[in-house]
Amino acid sequence: MNYIDLHTHTTASDGTLTPEQLVTEAAALALEVIAITDHDTIAGLAEGLSAGPLYRVEVIPGVEINTARGSPAKASISPLRSALVILPV
Repeated sequence: MNYIDLHTHTTASDGTLTPEQLVTEAAALALEVIAITDHDTIAGLAEGLSAGPLYRVEVIPGVEINTARGSPAKASISPLRSALVILPV
């Protein structure tokens, strides 16, 4: 059975692992595919995409875009206020 996670965050936004650490952890958990979808940034994608082949994990580039009005710090993140976008490689 193939296991995937299409909604992950790294230290580029509010995650606790660097992109490479996230890919390493995905491999340790036998995930074959992950999408890196940090909040409002693509800063971690290059590192994650580079790490993917090293650990045999397919990394799909994405971003979770905040759609709430006002300051992002004051906006609550919810399905009604954010959108996941998968980016072409």
